[in-house]
Amino acid sequence: NAAHPLTAKLLSLKAEGRDGDASLLAAQIYDLARLAQKPLSADEMTAFLRRSAEIRLPGGALRDEWRDGGHIFMTGPAETVYSGCIDE
Repeated sequence: NAAHPLTAKLLSLKAEGRDGDASLLAAQIYDLARLAQKPLSADEMTAFLRRSAEIRLPGGALRDEWRDGGHIFMTGPAETVYSGCIDE
């Protein structure tokens, strides 16, 4: 359905040359449709969850990783956007 917002977003990403983002969105849409019908295999669910934990930002992908003890690690590109001094 070309009028659906997800389809429009997918086509927009392709038109902008953002093939990686388009592939990620297409895989998520496909897996969500499959999940509505039956459970995914363990490997498929792991891949789905890994993709779900990646946040796409203008500066690059930010990954969240949940570890034992409830700790969450966020990794991704970083750059200095401001620096300064505070006088006491």
